[in-house]
Amino acid sequence: MKDLSFFKKLITHDDFDGIVCAVLLTTLNPNLEIEFQVPEVMRKGDVKTDKKTIISDLPYIEGCGLWFDHHASNKGEGFHEIAPSAARVIYNNLHLKYPELFRYEDLVEWCDRIDTADYSKKDILKPKGYILLGFTLAVDEDKDYKLHLIKLLRKFTLDQILEDKFVKEKVKKLENNLKNYVSLVKKHIKVYDNLFYILDLRGVDVDPGVKFIAHTLFETQKIGVFLKDQDDNIKISLSYNYLYRENFSPIDLSKLAKYFGGGGHPRASGITISKDKIDDALKDIIKVLDKVDWQPKYKKS
Repeated sequence: MKDLSFFKKLITHDDFDGIVCAVLLTTLNPNLEIEFQVPEVMRKGDVKTDKKTIISDLPYIEGCGLWFDHHASNKGEGFHEIAPSAARVIYNNLHLKYPELFRYEDLVEWCDRIDTADYSKKDILKPKGYILLGFTLAVDEDKDYKLHLIKLLRKFTLDQILEDKFVKEKVKKLENNLKNYVSLVKKHIKVYDNLFYILDLRGVDVDPGVKFIAHTLFETQKIGVFLKDQDDNIKISLSYNYLYRENFSPIDLSKLAKYFGGGGHPRASGITISKDKIDDALKDIIKVLDKVDWQPKYKKS
């Protein structure tokens, strides 16, 4: 692997994991130009890369110089491991060569927890610390805030970061949103008998964090399907309920998403689909989830 100073650009996911990836990599090369992207755009192949480009927490694009990822549905050449976060993949592979990364051990552990949605009900309803910080990224699409957060995480303690004026603004907006989520979810949700539900937020101006509240309100349901407008398309998010911590997962949601051109993790994945195809796709997803067998199968000894 070339020295990190060789690279000029980092293309990273715009979620908390992608942010922490950027913290680690810009610590080693502060001159990296940062571009935020989402998986569906990367899969189209329209993003330009070269040998001086690093990609993290996103699908691989041939021709890039370095790739770090942890999604089971993604394949490529680089550092790819099935791990709790892409930041974990970076840390595990680089911290011995670059000891300056040791100071981020706690941050990476929290990133593991956040990217696997290892939340309690209290974490969702009254988020604190790094979980609160992670939730602020779902408030709106604000590139300046994400870049600001990367700089803060590199230089300051968590307590200092939460006192930052920009961060406080996002926290206040998040708290106001949380107050309105309960009635919003109840208005737009449809619960199915086979332990799943669909939260259809097409035409509703709301941030992605609403799905956390849906899981707490319908915690007996195992899988949530979330629909939201995304430019001229519809974004479908599929996830096991964050409060469902059993290891038994009768359906791999990354494979279901991949069938429709999406991807992700076995317990959380996403699809971006055109509006003219959404009704047929939703019918197919419902058919699959209706057939999920929630009875664990035990092998005879």
